[in-house]
Amino acid sequence: MDMSRVDALAAELDALKASDAPVVDFSGVEAVQADLAMRIDALTTRVDALETGQGGGTAAVAETPTAGATDALRADIQTLSDDIGTLRDDLTPRVSALETDLAQANTLAASVESEAEARALEAARNQVRMALQSGAPYAEALSVLGDDAPEALASHAQTGVAPQASLISAFPDLSREALRAARAAAPAAGVGSLFTNAFNPRSLEPREGDDPDAVLSRAEAAVREGDLAMALTEIDGLPDEAKVVLDPWIARANARAAALLAADNYLQDG
Repeated sequence: MDMSRVDALAAELDALKASDAPVVDFSGVEAVQADLAMRIDALTTRVDALETGQGGGTAAVAETPTAGATDALRADIQTLSDDIGTLRDDLTPRVSALETDLAQANTLAASVESEAEARALEAARNQVRMALQSGAPYAEALSVLGDDAPEALASHAQTGVAPQASLISAFPDLSREALRAARAAAPAAGVGSLFTNAFNPRSLEPREGDDPDAVLSRAEAAVREGDLAMALTEIDGLPDEAKVVLDPWIARANARAAALLAADNYLQDG
């Protein structure tokens, strides 16, 4: 910048202000002057800094360091820009690779989680099935499957249902007591009736008929074969006196049958 032109402009402005010439609005010129002064101060500060860095020198010599410093600054900026570009070029594929690896890891994690959940559900189903067979409680396993289990299955989860072996082993003695109660309630019919009531003989093989002995023979045969539904159907044909004796067994058998039926639908693979 030509400092002499600036100084001349400032002197001319001062002279105009000091003269008796008509009043003129110099606010615009003053603003330009102030702006120029600020720019000059900034340039002066930079020149001083460069001269200090070069160990001093004349103003003419300072011109060269200023230009050189500017070129060096531009070179540094270009180098920095090149470095940033190189770094960007280097990082871009790395970031893409990391993003790909992360996506694959997330997919793998989701797959593993899904497989683990499926295995946990299948294990819980198997535990419930085994518990229904053994008579063991199955509340914990059932809770893994959710809170939407049917009532027939959920209501016995804490205690378990009667195992079939237990129902089978208990039925003969109960059947004998039920037959005795039915005969005792029947009207007496001579000596034969007295003998029957005293010794309470019963049929050990299923036979036809609707008398309590025949009904119980078929029910017991169904129980031995594991057909609890058929046994319960036969028991419905007994007189009330016999049913009262069998009521606890009937309740246990009904609970087991209902739980098994509910489990058949509820424990299907999801």
